[in-house]
Amino acid sequence: MRRILLVTWCLVFGLCSTCLGAITNQANKLELEAPQGYFVFRYPVFKSDNVAEKATVAHINAVLRQLATNQGNDMQATWQQVNVEDKENYKSKDVDYTVTYLSNNLASIVFATTFAQGDREALLFKEGWTFDLTTGEPVGWQKLVKNEDVAKLSKNYILKQLRQAAVQDNYVIYFDTNKMDATPKNYYIGSNGYVHLLFNPYTVGPASSGVIDLDTDCQIINS
Repeated sequence: MRRILLVTWCLVFGLCSTCLGAITNQANKLELEAPQGYFVFRYPVFKSDNVAEKATVAHINAVLRQLATNQGNDMQATWQQVNVEDKENYKSKDVDYTVTYLSNNLASIVFATTFAQGDREALLFKEGWTFDLTTGEPVGWQKLVKNEDVAKLSKNYILKQLRQAAVQDNYVIYFDTNKMDATPKNYYIGSNGYVHLLFNPYTVGPASSGVIDLDTDCQIINS
């Protein structure tokens, strides 16, 4: 009986320890407002009860906080160039986020920015950030997938996939794709561990095509 109780206590303690050591996140935001527009940047704040992870998590939080501050400063500089009475140039920027993947080793975030000017139709842009939770540093997708997948995802292969997806989903891709990097850097990890490449308006297609989200069908190692 004592052995059964001891095993049960160990299992419960093990589960509690796993929960206590898990990295979680909660929402934070930076807001600015001026006669020329408004700005809001929402971002996650990561937390961990694990002593070994606290410094790493604090570093990631500092990076995200600085990202919000930098964008806020850029917006204020933009407002200074606009006449207070010039409503046609009233500029607003609203940034929201989604944590698309969170494990013991990686955290992937997509920031969705809605930018509006005057009465013009708002534009949506997306930017992916993926952090290595063992170092606290951003990491490129090339370091997360198999070597053969890195070799497969050449610019020509990606363009071929984009054109096929454009036909299926009925959006437009530029004939001239010089604005596309040879190795696209804007990406995130989906909840299933697969790498998605993001292409914002005017990168490989017009604004009418919106943000193009390409599932590469390449899964990260140890997802």
